[in-house]
Amino acid sequence: MKMKKLSILMPVRDEESYLQEALDSLLAQSFSDWECLILDDASTDSTPAILSDLAAADGRFKILRSEKPLGIVKALNLLLGKAKTPFCARMDGDDISMPERFLEQLKLIDANDEVDIVGGLVEPVGDCPVGWRDYLSWLNTVVTAGEIRINALTESPLPHPTWLFRTASVKAAGGYREGIFPEDYELFLRLLASGGKFAKADTVTVGWRDHPNRLTRTSKRTSGDAFLKIKAAYFKPLVSAGVFPELSTRPIAIRGAGITGRLLKRELDKAGVRVSAFIDPLKAGKNFSGMPVFAPDEVNQLDYLSLIAIRHRDAREVAVNELNGAGLKFGRDYLLLY
Repeated sequence: MKMKKLSILMPVRDEESYLQEALDSLLAQSFSDWECLILDDASTDSTPAILSDLAAADGRFKILRSEKPLGIVKALNLLLGKAKTPFCARMDGDDISMPERFLEQLKLIDANDEVDIVGGLVEPVGDCPVGWRDYLSWLNTVVTAGEIRINALTESPLPHPTWLFRTASVKAAGGYREGIFPEDYELFLRLLASGGKFAKADTVTVGWRDHPNRLTRTSKRTSGDAFLKIKAAYFKPLVSAGVFPELSTRPIAIRGAGITGRLLKRELDKAGVRVSAFIDPLKAGKNFSGMPVFAPDEVNQLDYLSLIAIRHRDAREVAVNELNGAGLKFGRDYLLLY
C-alpha cells in the first residue's frame, strides 16, 4: 500500500460538542492523501462512539484510546511516534480546517525545502470576545518569515492548530517536552533557536474556537506567567542564534516594574541575562532587588534595549507609543514580552 503524504495528529478528550464538525472539515479537504491519527485520551462522553462510527466509515481515520488520561504532551508524542509520513499537521477536536488548508500548506512547504513548519491565518469560530478577536487580528498581521522571527517573543506567531510540519524536523528536535510551559510554544522557540525556518500561508487555514473549557483556558502551562517564563528562558539562545538581527547590544532595561516586570527580571537572572534597570513612570525612585527604577524622562531611551513587560494593555500601548515617538524601532531598540 502506498504511504500517505500527510498524518493529521489529533488528541481529543470529551469533545462531543464540537468533534463531528471538526471531523467533517477533514472529510471536506480538497487534498485527500492523508491519514488522521486520533488519540482518545480517556473520554467519558460520547467521543468514543463518534470516533468508532467514523473509523468504520473511512479507513483513513486511525483511532487509539487510552483508558487513563495521558495529558496533551504524552498524547502528542505518542501520535507523532506513530506517524510515518513526510508531513504532519495538527488539528484539535474543537476547531475547523478550511477546505483548501492542507493543499495550500503543502504547496508552500513543498516549494521551500528549508522550511520546517508552516502555519496559516485564522478566523474565530463561535463566540469571539474582544480580547480574543484582537489576538487573532494580530496573528493575521504576522505573515512573513521576518515578521514571524521578530515577533517570536511577543506571542506565539504560529498558532499550534495551524501547524503543518516536516515529520523528521520535529522528531529530530525531540518532539514535545513536558513542563509548566505551553508545549507548542516551547517547541517553536526550541526549533527557532536551533536554526528552524518557518512560513505562513496567507490564507485562512483554520477556524479557531475559543470556549471556557479549552485547554489553553484551564491549564497552568498556558498562563500568562508560564508564557513569560519560557520567553525569558529562550531570550539568550534566540539572540545568540541571530533571530533578531538588528537587536541592540545596549544594556537591558525592563519597561514596567510591576509584578510582571519583576517576574521577568527574576527569570532573566536565572537564564544568565543581566538587567541594568527598570523604567516605570509610576514606580520611579523605588528599588527592587537592588535594581533602580527610573521614570522615562530620567533616562535616555537610546541608552537601553527595552524589554516591555506590562500586563495591562492600555499601559503597554502607552509605552510602545512613547518609544515609537522617540524614534525607537521594534526589533532593534525594544521587544514586547508581555
